[in-house]
Amino acid sequence: MDAIEAQFTITRNEYVRAMRRHHRTRIQPVRDVIGGVLAALAGAYVLSSSESKLLGYILIVLGVILLSMIAYIKFIIPAKIYQAAKRKLSSEYWIQFRGDGMRFRYSDVDSSLKWSVFSSWLRDNEFYILYHDGIGCSVIPRRALHDGEDERLSELLTSVLGPSVNK
Repeated sequence: MDAIEAQFTITRNEYVRAMRRHHRTRIQPVRDVIGGVLAALAGAYVLSSSESKLLGYILIVLGVILLSMIAYIKFIIPAKIYQAAKRKLSSEYWIQFRGDGMRFRYSDVDSSLKWSVFSSWLRDNEFYILYHDGIGCSVIPRRALHDGEDERLSELLTSVLGPSVNK
């Protein structure tokens, strides 16, 4: 199989969208938001209709904490990660995907990684996200791939890492 090449610079907005997509596989926003709202509403109901004020306050606090955590994960963390790694992330990337791994260059880095470094991957309408063994992920915008290389990359990743973890 011929190597697949991608060259790109990822923007802050793209990176934030990719991280939000990544977190969607870790948390279930609809389920978790509904749970937080229901807990807060149940707490308000208990406060207004019973003697158990402590239970009402506990439910409200738990609901607010859950909603705050979701907001923090979805909106604040992705922007903070980008800001912390801005020098690296705003560099132009060149990546070559091969059967034995991938080679990449950016700024002052020129390196190769075996596929065993990655545990899984996902593809959505904008990105490929390659998950490192529990310590992060790499984001590749699909716009960086030329004609036909998108499907070839998907096939390569399926053959070396298994099916996409799209959720």
